[in-house]
Amino acid sequence: MPSAWNEAKIENVIISDNSISMKFKKEGNEIEIEITQENGDWEIHFDPSFYQFKSLKLNNNEIETVENKVISSSGKSISLTLTL
Repeated sequence: MPSAWNEAKIENVIISDNSISMKFKKEGNEIEIEITQENGDWEIHFDPSFYQFKSLKLNNNEIETVENKVISSSGKSISLTLTL
């Protein structure tokens, strides 16, 4: 998302056999991204390298290293929190 944006949301984007929604919120030194999808088998890929972050959590679990600058997860609800 553009660095000037503090909040954004897209809902019910239909892609093939899936419907995906995303919420982005930047508050203070944290960025929260929430993805929900109808088909939890789909794998979602995040590239957090756009931000210089101090810590990263995927579904409330601390991530120590990011291989190839991409984080992947599946499930009907996925959350990513970056502390800047």
